[in-house]
Amino acid sequence: MQEFRATVGILIDVNVGGSRCGVAPGGAVLDLAKLAIELPGVTFGGIHCYNGINQHIRKAVDRGAATAAVVEMTKQALEELTKAGIDCPLVTGGGTGTYVFEAGSEVFNEVQPGSYIFMDADYGRNFDAEGKPVSEFEQTLFVLATVISVTEGVRAVVDAGMKAVSPDSGPPLVKDYPEMTYTFGGDNHGLITPPGNLCVGDQLWLVPGHCDPTVNLYDHLIGYQDSKVLAVWPVMARGP
Repeated sequence: MQEFRATVGILIDVNVGGSRCGVAPGGAVLDLAKLAIELPGVTFGGIHCYNGINQHIRKAVDRGAATAAVVEMTKQALEELTKAGIDCPLVTGGGTGTYVFEAGSEVFNEVQPGSYIFMDADYGRNFDAEGKPVSEFEQTLFVLATVISVTEGVRAVVDAGMKAVSPDSGPPLVKDYPEMTYTFGGDNHGLITPPGNLCVGDQLWLVPGHCDPTVNLYDHLIGYQDSKVLAVWPVMARGP
């Protein structure tokens, strides 16, 4: 970094309950912050306190309680820095399911929801404070599937299986057909029951169970409105 006269700001990842990466709140945060301050070419930018598990807790009151625990652990990390006289410019965390709680905590000064731009069937199972399905964001991500076979009164088969829709958060929903159930039929097929009046060649809009890994299956996203393709966006960051 010194060779290129560059300075990189870093955030310290704090384990606030997700138990993926991050150091425990407390002395380890302080030790890393001191190291960042001492190292040439590096500046301490703040702390990253995100718990992905909390995003899909169904009841709003339970999500709020879980986020309160995150806030308390974040405060512990901040207290260590404050006692040492180290300024913490950025406190970031939260996601589509909990961002309102982090934003209202007076501890976080940045939230990082991402799935809200697409939404998915799993987020649609969350409830708001009134006990109704969350509705502040609309579903915008769909997988277009075509009916390739129909067994009358039994099932329809579409050309979208696990290679088309990520199965990790359950099967997709069928837009506009709440009475229909999608079941994975393998890599390349999906089973729709009951088939209703579907015919070979009909197209269905599937709501993915999990938007992130579903997007990762594709090279491009198609921007579509009023029966017109408005844009084609490459998925630049796809991959493992």
